[in-house]
Amino acid sequence: MAKRGSTTFSATKVAIARLAASLALSQMLELGKDPLRLRHYVAVQLRRNHRLQKEADEWELGGDKGSEVTSPVRG
Repeated sequence: MAKRGSTTFSATKVAIARLAASLALSQMLELGKDPLRLRHYVAVQLRRNHRLQKEADEWELGGDKGSEVTSPVRG
């Protein structure tokens, strides 16, 4: 008769399974942060673009054609 392996979990197997689950969870949480950072970055850039476009439109409407026009972009 062939010798069978133990059907019960050893402490080592349980520890390895928990470690693997812990690593998988931490990776999932890290990946979940990236879209939030990108969404925030896009929102900031859209607000900045909107403000600069509004300032550029004001410069076009209010500026004299003969005067020197400086850039409305602030550093």
